[in-house]
Amino acid sequence: MCRNQGGNDRLSAEVNYLRTRRPLDRIRRTEVQYPVSLENKGAVFQGYSARAVDNPSTGQDSHSAGQVNSGESPANARQKSSQQVTIRHNYLSPYCVLSPCHSARFIVQLGCRLPSSMNYVPKLFLALLTLITMAASLFGQGTAAPGASATPKAAASPGPGPTPIALPDIVTEASAAQNALQEINGELRSDPVKAAVLQGLPNFEHEIDVRNAESTRIIRNGPSLDILGQLLMIWQSLGDNASLWVRELTQRATGLDADLARLDNMAETWNLTANEAGAKNAPPDVLNRIRKTVGVIQQTQDSLKSSRADILNLQSRLAAEKTRIQVALGTVQQTKQDTLNRLLIRESPPIWALRENTLPSQTTRFAFLDQVRRLETFVVQEPAKFLAHIVLIFCLFLALHWARRGMREWVKEDPTLQRSVPVFDMPIAAAIALSMLFIPVIYPSTMPRLLRAIFGVAALLPAVILLRRLLDRRTFPVLYALIIFFFIDEIRLVTVALPLATRCLFVVEMLGGICFTVWLLRSRPRTASDDEARPPLPRTGRWLAQVALFLLGAALLGNILGYDSLSYLLGDSVLRAAYLALIFTAASRIVESLVIIAFQVRPLTYSSTVRKHRALLRRRTTQVLQLVIFLLWLDLVLKQFQLSDPLMAEANAMLNSGFALGAFRLSLGQILGFIAAVWASFVMSKLLRFLLEEDVYGRLKLSRGLPYAISSVLHYTVLMIGFFIALAALGVDMTKFTILAGAFSVGVGFGLQNVINNFVSGLIVLFERPIKVGDVIQVGDAIGSVKKIGIRASVVHAQDGSDIIVPNGTLISSQVTNWTFSDRLRAITAQIQVPRKVDQKAATELLRQAASGTSGVVKNPPPQAYITALSSNTLTLELRAWTDQYEDWMKIQSDLWSAINSKLEHENIALN
Repeated sequence: MCRNQGGNDRLSAEVNYLRTRRPLDRIRRTEVQYPVSLENKGAVFQGYSARAVDNPSTGQDSHSAGQVNSGESPANARQKSSQQVTIRHNYLSPYCVLSPCHSARFIVQLGCRLPSSMNYVPKLFLALLTLITMAASLFGQGTAAPGASATPKAAASPGPGPTPIALPDIVTEASAAQNALQEINGELRSDPVKAAVLQGLPNFEHEIDVRNAESTRIIRNGPSLDILGQLLMIWQSLGDNASLWVRELTQRATGLDADLARLDNMAETWNLTANEAGAKNAPPDVLNRIRKTVGVIQQTQDSLKSSRADILNLQSRLAAEKTRIQVALGTVQQTKQDTLNRLLIRESPPIWALRENTLPSQTTRFAFLDQVRRLETFVVQEPAKFLAHIVLIFCLFLALHWARRGMREWVKEDPTLQRSVPVFDMPIAAAIALSMLFIPVIYPSTMPRLLRAIFGVAALLPAVILLRRLLDRRTFPVLYALIIFFFIDEIRLVTVALPLATRCLFVVEMLGGICFTVWLLRSRPRTASDDEARPPLPRTGRWLAQVALFLLGAALLGNILGYDSLSYLLGDSVLRAAYLALIFTAASRIVESLVIIAFQVRPLTYSSTVRKHRALLRRRTTQVLQLVIFLLWLDLVLKQFQLSDPLMAEANAMLNSGFALGAFRLSLGQILGFIAAVWASFVMSKLLRFLLEEDVYGRLKLSRGLPYAISSVLHYTVLMIGFFIALAALGVDMTKFTILAGAFSVGVGFGLQNVINNFVSGLIVLFERPIKVGDVIQVGDAIGSVKKIGIRASVVHAQDGSDIIVPNGTLISSQVTNWTFSDRLRAITAQIQVPRKVDQKAATELLRQAASGTSGVVKNPPPQAYITALSSNTLTLELRAWTDQYEDWMKIQSDLWSAINSKLEHENIALN
């Protein structure tokens, strides 16, 4: 049974607990009901509002805080001492602040108020409810608290608004405001983004108009896939330029909005400051300064709004142009797809039935003049790009001309370099041809087709001039034929808007290609010994020529019958492949010459690796560059035949195909990535160790065995990193790798103890270096030199020529004799017995002389001879000499015995 006074004490404790709560920004009213005696509730509820509730379910008030109903006697009040009193308390959190113990205490108090006549079942139920309440309260504190802390912040009241500046700070703040406004006005006056877009947008809009009209005309006349590819690249480039401008304008507009928000806050602050300064009768100078600042702020706001309006207007114009670009791009893409879909469908009448009203003067002249005007406009708009190209050619010419002087000396040292001399003998042609490789970097993809044709000629002619000096004379007809075909091809591209003229030129081109290819295939040597009469093409070239002959014939027949798309695809692709092969062949020879220069001059000549292995490095580098050039040529050829995208799609599908093992999916691409990562780690480890051994270790004074230890640790480290990369490429979740590592360690602990022991022992041997590679050791009865310290075992080369595999754990746990641990010296001992009557000093001197005269015996420490035993008839002499040629110590010992025998015979000293 509980007493009311105890309830009052507990209620006082709860009230004190609530008073300790510190209010925050957001306040919530909470009502908590307590069983309390009404006689003392006035002393308890100080500073709190409370009401007595006769029926907690209805919440009807019976009393106010600290007062007893005047119409009720004190006896009746005492009879209602068990009423519930509800406390309203404003505290910091919208959640209940009562601790688990407080919640449980309320339920216990409720159980105490039950009549004693009730059985124990409800009380047991209340006990269980108490435990559940405590657990729920603990869970609520652990999980709901974060949300509780976040809710007030989300609903927090906004920060305080601008406040007026104090009068003593007005001058300082006005100066700071003036500086900030000047900075904003300076940015507005020199807005590079706005200026660049304003300057370039009219030309950009004109370019889109011209390109749109050109694309419409070309698409209407049924272009080839090559022309459509060029148009697609041009429109994509225009779209990229528009997107870049839109991003820059968006960033600029965002910055202007931030500046306007700051100025609005500043204007409000200074307006409040002006009102307060006027109310406080500030000096006129201060008021004038405030008005001036407010005026400058207003002017800057107007300027910002005007600039923002201009930028928004530019964004609107660019959005319209992007829409036009997307429409044109979609049209070209659709046309290209339709062309691919109808490759085997006749698109136009046969060439003998084709008619053209404007042939040839009006439309041809208009198309050519349009190309010329666009070229003139491009030259006027982009003079810096042409200047950069000229500077590049001049720099390449100077480099090649400078290298020509040293090339003659290098050829004398290495006659194999003679094949690269013509590149340096014609530095102008080589510089022009090499600069053509940088055209995609210097010029945009939207350059006029006429300029593209001019660059094609500029690339082809120097390449032919160089190849005349670099290749065999038998290939000269191929060079001349390709030049003729190239000029016809460029003329046909310029007149692409004229279907009949284009098809006639294409037929002539295909006929010429077929005739020339047949001549190449029918060319035979006159005699077997006549080297000059060999065919102009090798075996691979003849096979490619046969494929080209078939494709050229199919292109000719298709164009005559009206299969324009198919004929243009086959014929243009064959010719483009030949042109690219010619250009890339010249580029390959030029690059090979540049590689020769690179390995002959500084800074590569500082490397001892280059000095020792120059020929090997030059050959390997040239092979890698030739492989890269071939892959580039193959990629361009596949794009010409429209096979690149389908092949890439099929390759991706093949690489992504795989199988699933439960939740783990493994694909062919992941397996290849794993193999490539492991292979690359081995190659990288080998390369790094090679460079260290050739260039680094020789320059540092390292103790014997330390370079091998560093290389071994580096090898293990690179392999471990490569293994982790390979696992990532395989699709293994590296966040779960710790679990795998734990399971692996358990497996190691049970099944691979010996292997891990040997591995760790090998690391100890490498770092502590009690045994080094090249040391002569003795393990048990085996003696030999250490050739390798591996992961699991070391290899010892015995004196009989056999290799002994010694586990690394044995080298650590067993006794090992290292004959060359501190130095390479080995003692050679010779013991003889002579008659006692022999002169002792003469005998020992004779032994020392024999040792000093033996080849392989070192002078320091000098040989020593001692008397080790004495008997009645004999003297025992011992000679000890040293040699640093440990591998030959047995031969040196044999020579020493021979020298001793010769000395004894010469002195007539007999042995006992």
